[in-house]
Amino acid sequence: MEGSSGNPNGRPLGSKNKFTKLKNAFIETFEELGGVDNLVEWAWANQTEFYRMVARLMPREVEAKVSTQFTLLDALMEMEENLKDEK
Repeated sequence: MEGSSGNPNGRPLGSKNKFTKLKNAFIETFEELGGVDNLVEWAWANQTEFYRMVARLMPREVEAKVSTQFTLLDALMEMEENLKDEK
């Protein structure tokens, strides 16, 4: 049905999800503990731990090679055939 939600009893519009609340709590705590200045001071005193933490937070690079025997045209033609079969 057009215009209706998949979950009418879901989270109210404008309310924040748990991740957003958690993120905001971390930011507030970070600022309360001294923010960037305090982090830099800690990093100088704990360089090994700091770099270990940074390495865990950085996104990992993944190299993937994907190949297929079908072209886009092949896939579109197959989809068209499937749609014809459904009618």
